[in-house]
Amino acid sequence: MSETFVSHLQCAMTGRCHEAGRPHTLSADGWPLLVRYDLARLARRFSRGDFAAAGGLWHWAPLLPVARERDRPPGRPQAAPASLRSRQPREE
Repeated sequence: MSETFVSHLQCAMTGRCHEAGRPHTLSADGWPLLVRYDLARLARRFSRGDFAAAGGLWHWAPLLPVARERDRPPGRPQAAPASLRSRQPREE
């Protein structure tokens, strides 16, 4: 099992907590689930520089709510194209 820093999932409408270690689609009340993190553990384990280099979607694995390798989709998802990552807001 991969290390994950997700503490729980939370209903976007009611605030009710749901277990993070298993697949969900919506909350028990039918609303989207928000991912909540153990921010203190994240801060002790990583620095901003750890995530500065592009490495595809699974580079972010510790921040994703998918702990078990077998629950991840097959293949190697890639990061957004450089042209999208470097796009700056237009000045008006």
